Amino acid sequence: MRAALNIFLFFVLFSLVFACENQKSDNTHYVYIASGSPKDSVGIAVFGWKAGELTPVGLIDVPASTSYLAVDTLNKRLYSVGDKISAFSVDKAGDLSLINQIEPNGEGACHVSISNDYRFLLVAYYRSGSASMYGLEENGGIGELVWSVQHHGSSVNKERQESAHAHMILPAPNSNLIIVPDLGIDKVMVYSSDSAGYVSEAPIPFANIRPGGGPRHAAFHSNGRFVYVLHELTGHVTGFSFDPKQGIVDSINTVPTLPEDFKDFNKSADIHITPNGQYLYASNRGHNSLAVMSVDQSTGALKYLGTQDCGGDWPRAFAVDPSGEYLLIANKRSNRISVMKINYKTGFFEKVSEVDTPLEPQGIRFMSMP
Repeated sequence: MRAALNIFLFFVLFSLVFACENQKSDNTHYVYIASGSPKDSVGIAVFGWKAGELTPVGLIDVPASTSYLAVDTLNKRLYSVGDKISAFSVDKAGDLSLINQIEPNGEGACHVSISNDYRFLLVAYYRSGSASMYGLEENGGIGELVWSVQHHGSSVNKERQESAHAHMILPAPNSNLIIVPDLGIDKVMVYSSDSAGYVSEAPIPFANIRPGGGPRHAAFHSNGRFVYVLHELTGHVTGFSFDPKQGIVDSINTVPTLPEDFKDFNKSADIHITPNGQYLYASNRGHNSLAVMSVDQSTGALKYLGTQDCGGDWPRAFAVDPSGEYLLIANKRSNRISVMKINYKTGFFEKVSEVDTPLEPQGIRFMSMP
């Protein structure tokens, strides 16, 4: 009797797992590419995604340039920044419908993200060295400006750091803190927000980056205890310990994104960590590669493993797919998305395909549909 019961329970469990796997595989994934610049206003390219294959779906005509994107997977919305800030709804076929657009309240909108509670849109402005928060309406439209901050200062690189240049704005996971890497002042500013949109300095209001580094982008480890900051100007990544109530606490270590013998021009661009927190990648424009680093899961320390060719020219942005198995690299100057499969034994990857984009891929985001 007990044996029969065990067999029955086994088949029930097997059926549940099979059903979950089927449901998981039935999800449709779309990839959105910010593809354009103020001079050509191309729009947003849409691709289908399945197990390493990108399939062109279409090009959404957007009455504004697109530089970076943010996706709200819960409510199926997408936001873009360029010479305007735009909100879109997303249907099951992956098509975008414009909800509204607003004029930026700063210069050089370069990054956009969504607050953890999906109630606010966050924008960083490179040229004006400022950052802003906008309320989001029930339909996903962009509402009133609720907060804005102006950074001040400069650093040692007189050509690129003559003034503040906010380059990213990112809510910390499971926290009410927001970080803003500022390339111009060699600081990562940290702010505290509440549900009403009130923003103030965090208890630890900033972290210093080595002079001339130029912090551009940052990525949080999946455990929320570590954050990694990419130095655009010198090609390094610094790991920090992070307190979700206080801010960026202590520096862990700093490692290069480039080989020691590389002396030519380079600008590091984007940074991401695999979902399991095992590997970190950072892109190099000029060297045309991704730096590969392992992450110590207990201390957060980085180990530089080497670099690997990005599959094109000028890897401005890249993304890890929802499964954590693939890297999609947006090579801006070659108008190409290179698809790479990660080898989790080594951290390195191999090219499985490449797809041309309409023009200059600038940013890349995934969205899943049930």
